[in-house]
Amino acid sequence: MVRPLIVTVLFIVLWSFWTFLMIRRQIDLCILYEGPPMICPNPNCKYEGRARKVARGSIIVGLFLCLFFLLPGILYFAFKGGYRYLCPKCGMQIGAD
Repeated sequence: MVRPLIVTVLFIVLWSFWTFLMIRRQIDLCILYEGPPMICPNPNCKYEGRARKVARGSIIVGLFLCLFFLLPGILYFAFKGGYRYLCPKCGMQIGAD
């Protein structure tokens, strides 16, 4: 009786985690920097347009660290906060905040 319940709960947790990762990936791919257009410094690319905005740290890693080790989790969020701005064409980092 307990075993099917454990399998069901495990399936729901894994499915929710996978869905979260897929949604986050789609959101990360669609977010563009809302600043002035930039020109990629890569001489082979020369892309002109808006940069792609990507989070520097992982929410999953941060939550795991906070769950089991509170102080390292807080330090991880403090130092890995912010975003990187990447060229959508070649992936070169343009800037960070």
